[in-house]
Amino acid sequence: MTGIFELLKGNPRDSDYENKGVIVQGITGSYGSLHAKQMIKYGTNVVAGVTPGKGGQKFEDKVPVYNSMQEAVDATNAKISIIFVPAKFFLSAAKDALNAGIKLLVAIPEHVPIRDTMETIDLANQKGAIVIGPNTPGIP
Repeated sequence: MTGIFELLKGNPRDSDYENKGVIVQGITGSYGSLHAKQMIKYGTNVVAGVTPGKGGQKFEDKVPVYNSMQEAVDATNAKISIIFVPAKFFLSAAKDALNAGIKLLVAIPEHVPIRDTMETIDLANQKGAIVIGPNTPGIP
């Protein structure tokens, strides 16, 4: 498994060293769009968004929106995703990300059922990925 800081920063020989691409799941929703705008403002390299049924749109006239994580990963080669979806859609979004090759999944939603959380962590372990969220040990 790759370490979290290697995923976030990369290696000095990478063309995107210290500026790795991030995909925002739920980018067109109210919560996702609010936070995606702030992420961009603070310098996060947001390379794509995903909202099923809204593929082909542009977020803020700049960031391409895709219908699935597989489409977004194929187009951007990003390995990092952040999820801003309602709790009832979390498990599906997490599976979509991990099965598309995401290696660092930042989980923001509240009120996610523990069973969905455990299933996500199990899948991440199978895929050699890392899931972090508000209660992740060692993450402030």
